[in-house]
Amino acid sequence: MAESEIRILLVEDDRDDYVLTQGLLDKCSDSQYELLWEATYGAGLEALRSNRIDVCLIDYKIGGRTGLEFIAEASHDRSAVPMILLTGARDRSIDIAATRVGAADFLEKASLTPELLERSLRYAMRHAEDLVALEQARASLAEANDQLETKVQQRTKELLEANEALRFEITERKRAEQLLRHSGLHDPLTELPNRELFVDRVNQSVGRTTRSSDKTFAIMVVNLDRFRVVNDGLGHRAGNEVLSLISCRLQDAVRPGDTVARLGGDEFGVLIEDIAAAESARQCAQRLQKLLEQPILIDAQRVYAMFSAGIAVSTLGYCSAESMLQDARTAMANAKRRGKGRIEVFDISMRSNTAGLLELESDLRRATAQGDEFELHYQPVMDLRQGRVAGFEALLRWRHPERGLLGPGEFLQIAEESRLIVPIGRWVLKEAVRQLRSWQKRSPANDALFMSVNVSRYQLDDDDLIEDVRSTLEETGVKPGDLKLEITESVLMIDPDKTTAVMERLNEIGVCLSIDDFGTGYSNLSYLRQFPFQVLKIDRSFVRAMALDEEDFRVVQAINTLAVVLGMEVVAEGAETAQEVECLRSLDCQFVQGYYFSPPLAPDKVAKMLDDSRDRGSPTLFLDNSLARAG
Repeated sequence: MAESEIRILLVEDDRDDYVLTQGLLDKCSDSQYELLWEATYGAGLEALRSNRIDVCLIDYKIGGRTGLEFIAEASHDRSAVPMILLTGARDRSIDIAATRVGAADFLEKASLTPELLERSLRYAMRHAEDLVALEQARASLAEANDQLETKVQQRTKELLEANEALRFEITERKRAEQLLRHSGLHDPLTELPNRELFVDRVNQSVGRTTRSSDKTFAIMVVNLDRFRVVNDGLGHRAGNEVLSLISCRLQDAVRPGDTVARLGGDEFGVLIEDIAAAESARQCAQRLQKLLEQPILIDAQRVYAMFSAGIAVSTLGYCSAESMLQDARTAMANAKRRGKGRIEVFDISMRSNTAGLLELESDLRRATAQGDEFELHYQPVMDLRQGRVAGFEALLRWRHPERGLLGPGEFLQIAEESRLIVPIGRWVLKEAVRQLRSWQKRSPANDALFMSVNVSRYQLDDDDLIEDVRSTLEETGVKPGDLKLEITESVLMIDPDKTTAVMERLNEIGVCLSIDDFGTGYSNLSYLRQFPFQVLKIDRSFVRAMALDEEDFRVVQAINTLAVVLGMEVVAEGAETAQEVECLRSLDCQFVQGYYFSPPLAPDKVAKMLDDSRDRGSPTLFLDNSLARAG
């Protein structure tokens, strides 16, 4: 046999196929081939083990065995001979299986030609050569790795010795960094947290309240009265000593989990966590007053520290520490104006007495004209019967360029009083409906979603309201029944005749109307018959109380039953615990919203939630309760 001959082993139980293969090889002109033939599975393996074979051709069926088994067994013996599988019919599943067990190629006998066979043989041999080269490269790499490992061990030993020498230096550097970090977040005179750290902790509390609205906290801004007299009369050293002693007394007046900070000069801040009501914060301030009644002895001189304090409570729905601090300062300034030595709890009415109110109104007018600072968050409304998200309530936020994200409690009253609520409400309507249509288009599963939008008394007085609703629905393509306009109970009796007329025209368009916060206003059940409502929203105060009080449970049960009898949908808002949800489920209250399921979400988070539901292929939109935990 010439050196250039290629030895081919054919494992084939059909002699005719052997003859056919030999004939094809004879027609190959570029190379010389020697064909060895074995007709059985075992003989083929033995020939493969005992002879120098360059390429092996295996029939797919060899007696009761298969070529796939042959290739797998040959590979198990670590044979480096390339394998080509022959089959009588094209079957992609066999092709894939052959590739998985290690075949170099897959040929269909019926379409086999000398050129195709020769090309496959050469490809298989090159593939085998590549595998051999790869194994050699792996062996070289393993050897290099061993050498590298030895060097690494040597170098590691050297580095350990060097690290030991550096450890002391690193420890000292960390200690210096900690001191620097501490000094950057603490007041050097009193060692209390400074304004930056205080704001950070208040923001954390705001975040916790956003995720769970049953968490209530307050901040108190304490400003010393007539402190300039101490500084001017006894000097700055004595003034600093007074400030240090007062900081100690402040810390004695609060609980271990609360925060006392020096905000600057003679002003302190107190963060009071987990309170039941504003009265708890006032009691803390009163404890401080009693502690400061005791004189401070400075250079044999008795100094009496008096202060004015302003308190802001989280129940007003703050979105940032800065806005909460501003309101606490407003209350503190109000206390000083009323005679000093007083404690005032901030309420919305105080804003009308401050210059900040005028500035905020000016900012609100600018924001309304520009239209790029408002944004909507959307709280899901759950359908308990079907276990899906049925729709959303649009809730307004104002991203103030200086005060950050403001909740509605911080500016809606100004918007109402200035009548800016009309253009703002028009924007809310258009944006909410546009967003609803965008979500509906994402998937057929979203087509039944609805959107609830709050409407103020001034919008009901606006002659353009009907046209705004009609044009918005036409422009977006949203079905009228998918829009629910919410009207608070207290608005109804301002002008009942006009309100009824407007509501009837909205009903003619096909829009659903919802009576919001039912039970908090005049609570006149005749409203349900007098005004054309289709939806009743049970106020959160009843929902919170029903799980704890049997009488409140019966009230909710009666409201729910009455609404059902009148053919109205019922939505319970403010559900925050599993117990409240179970109580509502026991009453067969179909629709529920609240922080138990989810806080209000930014549009991108809603879109992700809907897309995740679509990707799971679920016929309904199940809400992941983790959203309520993540906020």
